[in-house]
Amino acid sequence: MQREIQQSSLEMRILDHAETRLLEQGYRGMRVDELARDVGISKRTLYEQFRTKEDMARKALARRLERLRGGVDRLVATGGDESDQLREVMLLICRVYAKAQPAFHQDLESTPSLTELVAASRRDSFSKIEAVIRSGIDNGRFRADLDPRLVQRSLVAAVEGVLRPEILAEDGVTLDHAFQAILDLILNGLSRPV
Repeated sequence: MQREIQQSSLEMRILDHAETRLLEQGYRGMRVDELARDVGISKRTLYEQFRTKEDMARKALARRLERLRGGVDRLVATGGDESDQLREVMLLICRVYAKAQPAFHQDLESTPSLTELVAASRRDSFSKIEAVIRSGIDNGRFRADLDPRLVQRSLVAAVEGVLRPEILAEDGVTLDHAFQAILDLILNGLSRPV
């Protein structure tokens, strides 16, 4: 039992470090020998926990995306004002994806198992965003003539447009400020006139 707890703890430490390196350096930049050194173990011990580098990267990314899904689910489950829900959900998504550096996104194209994880997470988040928009329309908080899928795509496109750090640095704007401004612009257009 004690050995299983130690092994689980070691696996979590490895996944923590793998997640950080994966997001910062991309899949190709995530070096197993450096990762083992970060955790304070040998490469052999690392490979005893994970059969391949890709398996480790997939589990680290899946764990991160599962935390995102849980956060989105909690925010959507609170009910209430759909504008507030959209704002919180989009801000959460932005904060999670903003940690991924360009190398991570570039490497996704060459690592299909990671690409599929991200694509599945996006589909799940997008369907929940669309459901909140539909709820806002049904509850009379948003205009009845809105196309929920188009609004969802607009929100996502706006968010993805500023996720690139070079754009924010160029404008001297913080991530949270940029997202709040974009969400205010879009969501104020969604509200029904009083």
